[in-house]
Amino acid sequence: MFEAEDAILNFGPTIGFRNFFMSEDLDDVQFLPLAGAARIKLFGILNAGVDLGYAVAISDFVDGGLYYRPVVGLDIADTIELNVSFESISSSNNTNDVNWGNINVGVLFEF
Repeated sequence: MFEAEDAILNFGPTIGFRNFFMSEDLDDVQFLPLAGAARIKLFGILNAGVDLGYAVAISDFVDGGLYYRPVVGLDIADTIELNVSFESISSSNNTNDVNWGNINVGVLFEF
């Protein structure tokens, strides 16, 4: 994030790698999400925001699609944040549209 000291709203780019593990009969599916991120700080300890962009398909049998990730975080110390988010990638394969999703719970350490 490109943060300004005591700013309420912050922006920044984000990139990642997502692997969706499938059953033994199906191949795993991989994406490379490229997005912009925005976060708003509320009450000094709570932040919320969204990552929005495009997920490039790495797997040959699916297409890329819209990527979004709403996120909520709680600062528990000056350098530690607990966060929860939901990720969704709307893509298609050779026969139909598919929505890939996951729920995340994490700890963020700032240095």
